[in-house]
Amino acid sequence: MQRKATLFAALLMRLGLTISPPQACRAADEDPLQDFCVALNANDQQITINGLLCKPAAEVKANDFASQQLRNPGMFSAKLGSAVNLASATTFGALNTQGLSIARIDFKPKGVNPPPCPPSRH
Repeated sequence: MQRKATLFAALLMRLGLTISPPQACRAADEDPLQDFCVALNANDQQITINGLLCKPAAEVKANDFASQQLRNPGMFSAKLGSAVNLASATTFGALNTQGLSIARIDFKPKGVNPPPCPPSRH
């Protein structure tokens, strides 16, 4: 009798696992609210996401997704021998709502990349 109960419990467990979807299927991120939101550099009253105004979709052009900002090196620091150019949603509108910032770092010979915190903090 105990063997039948164990067999029945195993059958129920297997059936339950087969019918219920695996947790991995429910662990994915939700779909984004929109595909893109090119930042608008005007003070128009519009719906905002991430604090930056969105250009109306009808006015978005292919040029909005290209930037010449990172093409040239920045101003070199005499002390460090490096130059940094940053692009974020405020300077390159296509990055708005993407959660991205892009940086270009150029080095002179023997140039260094400064540490993210002061050297006195170890």
